[in-house]
Amino acid sequence: MIQRIQTVYLLFSLIASVVMFIVPVIGLNSASFKITDEGFTSLGILTGAICAISFATIILFKKRTLQIRLCLYNMILFFFFYGLLYYILHSNEISISDVDFGFGVILPAICFILTFLAFRSIRRDDALIKSMDRLR
Repeated sequence: MIQRIQTVYLLFSLIASVVMFIVPVIGLNSASFKITDEGFTSLGILTGAICAISFATIILFKKRTLQIRLCLYNMILFFFFYGLLYYILHSNEISISDVDFGFGVILPAICFILTFLAFRSIRRDDALIKSMDRLR
């Protein structure tokens, strides 16, 4: 399991996803803004779903087609993360100049790249195994 490169990619993606809970995503320069907790709660739920799917993808290493689908779902969730962050900022009418973006903003992009690399490696393994089955 761990000797496969896609498992290493997925493990690093899982670690970065867990770090997304700890590291602040954004900070506000002015105290006059009021952001509802619902937006940040939904970001937390989305981050939890990303972590759960990453963990499930690592565990299901024997089912490559399911791993491929879970990687695709996870990559879609990373886009939803940025879309939700954009929605939270613009629904509260906060300008970009009043926001301090933390290290947590780039973590979903790093996770996306790692998940994409894992997706590519899983597809390559699947194609290799299917070609070996044809030779028998």
